[in-house]
Amino acid sequence: MKLLSHVHKSVKIQKKELRRAKQLKEIGFKPFDATHIACSESGMSDIFLTTDDKLLKLSRRMRTELNVNVANPLSWFMEVV
Repeated sequence: MKLLSHVHKSVKIQKKELRRAKQLKEIGFKPFDATHIACSESGMSDIFLTTDDKLLKLSRRMRTELNVNVANPLSWFMEVV
């Protein structure tokens, strides 16, 4: 499966993404994770994949605050295939 062939967009970190990252940090996300999620939301990603168990746990707890689904890549792949 050539997943990267479906990638058509890149996101530049601008004020909008930095504001959103700040909001995410305020609810408990680490700065780097918050920035990645903010960019993923801005790019209108269908899914944000991570193997970081702490990030997955926090994302599940805060899912109503997020505008992107966060999942483990293996779990997601098993659902898709």
